[in-house]
Amino acid sequence: MRKPMLVLAIFIIALAAATIGPTMFQSEESPKNPQEPPVVVNQKQPSLDVPKEPVQEPATVVPVTPVKEKASKPELPMVQPEVGEIIVEGKVTGIDTKNRVISFAQEMDDNSVQVAPDVEVLKDAIVIKSSLGKVSLEALQKGSYVTMVLDKNHRAKSVEISN
Repeated sequence: MRKPMLVLAIFIIALAAATIGPTMFQSEESPKNPQEPPVVVNQKQPSLDVPKEPVQEPATVVPVTPVKEKASKPELPMVQPEVGEIIVEGKVTGIDTKNRVISFAQEMDDNSVQVAPDVEVLKDAIVIKSSLGKVSLEALQKGSYVTMVLDKNHRAKSVEISN
């Protein structure tokens, strides 16, 4: 019974020595990694910045002219997915301005909801051409790329014409 206790005691001492030993002999001044230089604290490094004298330029008088305000781009209505509204995109394949219907080839991605190729445009819908701002439905041309916000019944609340 004495022999197993002695072996256990030697094992515990060896384990403790292996754990504590390597850190016990390292001094705080010697670097932990011999490839890294020691870190010196609180020493000022010489500054390479040369103070420059401020350059004074002669004052010039510039006449102030009133600035004409540009017409702001009308805002498209926010999409409200909680009430069933969606965004669809595609290329216009046909337009019926009298009945306010746009036929288009929808571009699909992983999040798209497929809709019928003919979309009714509401009477109060906002139609915007990117380069011009608000326009009428008649400005839409076959082959144009459009982004539309559709209500829950898949009728266009807004149409943005990209080209």
